[in-house]
Amino acid sequence: RETPTKLNDLIDVGVYGKPADGKKQGKLLAIRRERMRQKDGKYTFVVKEEPYEAGIDPINFLVDRVPDDNLKRVTSL
Repeated sequence: RETPTKLNDLIDVGVYGKPADGKKQGKLLAIRRERMRQKDGKYTFVVKEEPYEAGIDPINFLVDRVPDDNLKRVTSL
């Protein structure tokens, strides 16, 4: 049973590069722990390679019923 609660946690935010042929995930380009108090947020990273995916809890440390939705494809503005 899930119960909504107020968010006030330190959660990892990370950026991955493009996966090599046959690999599921690319190289981790950057990661940092952020204090999250809201459902939505905006985070900026400076990386040395082209980013491919980014997301919340990218290494899946937290208990999550659907871990496959933690990363999203990066799009240019």
